[in-house]
Amino acid sequence: AERLTEAVRETDSGARVGGDDFAVLIEDVASVEELRARAADLREALSTPVVVDGVSIAVELRVGTALTPADSPGTLLAAAERALDAELDKAAAAVAPRGLHTDDPADVAELRQAIAAGQLRMHLQPVMSLGDGTMAGAEALVRWQHPERGLLMPAAFIGLAEQSGLIADLGEWVLRRACAQAAAWEKAGSPIGVGVNLSPRQLVGAGVIDLVREVLRTTGVSPGRLILEVTESAVMDDPQAPDVLRALHDMGVRLALDDFGTGYSSLTYLKRVPVDALKIDRSFVSGLGRDRDDEAIVASIVSLARSIGKIVVAEGVETREQLAVLRALGVDQAQGFLWSPALTPALLEIWLAEHVPLPAVVVPRLAPLPPLPVALGEGERRILQLNAEGASLHTIAAALNAEGRRTAAGPRWTTTTVARVIAALSR
Repeated sequence: AERLTEAVRETDSGARVGGDDFAVLIEDVASVEELRARAADLREALSTPVVVDGVSIAVELRVGTALTPADSPGTLLAAAERALDAELDKAAAAVAPRGLHTDDPADVAELRQAIAAGQLRMHLQPVMSLGDGTMAGAEALVRWQHPERGLLMPAAFIGLAEQSGLIADLGEWVLRRACAQAAAWEKAGSPIGVGVNLSPRQLVGAGVIDLVREVLRTTGVSPGRLILEVTESAVMDDPQAPDVLRALHDMGVRLALDDFGTGYSSLTYLKRVPVDALKIDRSFVSGLGRDRDDEAIVASIVSLARSIGKIVVAEGVETREQLAVLRALGVDQAQGFLWSPALTPALLEIWLAEHVPLPAVVVPRLAPLPPLPVALGEGERRILQLNAEGASLHTIAAALNAEGRRTAAGPRWTTTTVARVIAALSR
C-alpha cells in the first residue's frame, strides 16, 4: 500500500478494495494504450523485492484495466476486476517453486518423462458428511515422486504443466487413476465419489468430453461417482466452458464449483452452468467462530445454495470450532486436516478402517448482526445488478460506497452487509 501510494501521481486516486486488491483511478488518459503504459509503470515501481528479517521476498503486481465511458463506478470496477482475473489466469505460476521454469526445455522434458515413467502419485483427501460423520467422497490430488528431490507438492510443478501444455497429459493421468479408484470402491460395495480438478486449459474445446466418456467406459465406474471440480474464473473466462460442462453433466458426471466466494460469486453463471455443489474457499472457513464477516459470508453461500438446490462443501477445516459453526450453518460436507491430509489409497483404506466420527462440539456463536431489510430499495437493486454483472463482494461494496450509497441503518457498505443482502434476496 505504501509503495502504491508513492507510485501514483498527485492527480491519481488509490484505494484498497479488500484483501490484497487495490484500485487506482487515473483521470487523464487518452487511450487504452496509455492506460496500459501507466499500469506497466506501476508494475515496475512495485517490482523491487521486499526484505523481511533479512529474507528477500519477490513481489509481483498484476493489473486489470478498464476505460470509461461506463454508466457507473461499479460497472467500471467490475470491468477492471474481470480484466484482472483474466490477467491472473494468463500469468499463473509462470515460474514454479524450487527451480522448475516454464522457459527451461530441460524442466519441461523432465516433467514429460515423469508422466511417462510413472513418477506421479495420486493422493486422496477424504470429504466428510457433516450429518453423520462418514466419508462422503474424496478429492484426488497429484504428487510427483521425484527421483532426487523426493515427493513434490503440486505447487512445484502444476504451473510448469499449465504453461508448457503438459497439463492435459497430467490431467488425464489423474482422471484415469481417480476413476479406477472410484470403480474399485463401487465394486467393493462402497459407492464413494472422487473429485478431480479440471484446469482452464482442459475446458477448451470438446476433447475433455471424449476423454471423460472413454475413461468412464474403460474403468466401468458409474458417471455419478466422478465429480469434476472447476473454478469460477475458468467458467467465466471461456465462453465455451458452460457448453462443455453441460455436456459432461448430461453424461451423468457431477460438477462442483471450486474456491467459491473468491471470484465473481455471481448468480448469472450459476444459472448457466449445471453445478451440483459449491465448495467454499478455505479463506472463509479459517475465521469461523471468531470472525463475524466470515460467518456471514458462509451463511449467505449456504442460503444461496439452498435456494438453487446445490450442496455446500467447506474446504480447509482444521478445528472442531470451525466444524461446529459449519454444522450450525447447515453446510453439507467438509474436508481438511481436522480429519486427514491427502493420503495414498492404501493409507486411506487404513484410515477409513480406524476412523471414528468426531463428536459434536458446541462453541459460543458470535452474536448475529441485526437483520437487513429485504425490501428492494435502491441499494439492494444496485447490489443485484452488480452481482449479475459478475462483481465480487469487495467490488460491490466499494462501488456502493463510491456512489455515495449507504445501508438502511446508515453505515457504509461492507462485504458482510452485501453478502447478507444477497443471501436474503436469494431465499
